[in-house]
Amino acid sequence: MLPKEDRCFITHEMKVSLESIDLKLSEGFLSPYRKKFEASISLFVKYVRMQNELGYKFDQYSFEDSPAEKKINRHYIELSDSIDNVEADAILDSIRHAFCSFARGGIHQLFTHQENEVWYPKVILDSELHPNNIDSLPEIIVLYRGADISELKSLNFGQSWTTKEDVAREFAYRHYANQNWFAKENRIILKTEYARCFVYYANQAPEYEVAINTSKIGKVERII
Repeated sequence: MLPKEDRCFITHEMKVSLESIDLKLSEGFLSPYRKKFEASISLFVKYVRMQNELGYKFDQYSFEDSPAEKKINRHYIELSDSIDNVEADAILDSIRHAFCSFARGGIHQLFTHQENEVWYPKVILDSELHPNNIDSLPEIIVLYRGADISELKSLNFGQSWTTKEDVAREFAYRHYANQNWFAKENRIILKTEYARCFVYYANQAPEYEVAINTSKIGKVERII
């Protein structure tokens, strides 16, 4: 189990769901690596904190890794050499990527650079993310989402939607088609009307993404 201070940092600073990490690390194939992975996560938290204490400022025009990124990547390479399970290494790599994104550009970088084709720590926004172009949206927005049918059945929807139906269709039926978990018969397109005042983030290029407060979702319909 991660120390309380690390869990608080991940939850409140990074806006990452600890449950998503705990559930993944509890899977049987990861049992030989869990302690090492938890120790790595604690190190990643430490590196980011140290960087923050040094007053690091993100430069969007720089191609150089931040101080914490360098340490995180170095640790990952060293630990990866001792992991003989490809799936386990992929999980550690996703954790590495999440912390590097946060170390480089904070929550904005972490949220916008998620790698959703594979397992990834779940980021849950609970406030407006800057910069954004929310003001360019109408007061009532028509939103679409390509999703698994389980979302509609459980009414447990993801935060990321789009203002373009063709983008949702891409995510529903084509974007993840080469993934092992993809089942076309379970993929659907959702549609809802949503109030702009509850939007956390919007970027109208290239995927016309709108991230929302899912507790404010009203009627959702499935479209063909």
